[in-house]
Amino acid sequence: MKRSRRVFLSYAQADRALADLLARDIAAAGYAVWSDRNLLPGDNWAKEIADALESSEAMVVIVSPSAAKSEWVKREVEYAIGSDRYAKRLIPVVVQPTPEMPWILERMPSVPATGNPRTVSKKVVAALEHAVAPAESG
Repeated sequence: MKRSRRVFLSYAQADRALADLLARDIAAAGYAVWSDRNLLPGDNWAKEIADALESSEAMVVIVSPSAAKSEWVKREVEYAIGSDRYAKRLIPVVVQPTPEMPWILERMPSVPATGNPRTVSKKVVAALEHAVAPAESG
């Protein structure tokens, strides 16, 4: 039985429908998914997000014009880019190429969010399986 691995899902509110679908399918594949849906109105959002970033093993970020305008998405991606924890574990899901997003995302293997949304989800899960290989058991 594989250990639950934690994935941080970063997205702009305009991309919530895709984010919800990805979260369901990633969780169904055995990952613990963190997104802003985990936040409650009284929570210290900055602290909760920071804690989630520090405890996650991979990040899936939905890249879109709305994401490029979101300060939260930009901060989350900048954190992941600067962290060794996310080396080769940052997976951009590209709704629309967006030059306002950090340029380094264009150099990373990405998943185009085109066609059937379930197919997109399957490609994201496959990318996670490749990026977050299970640790040796023992």
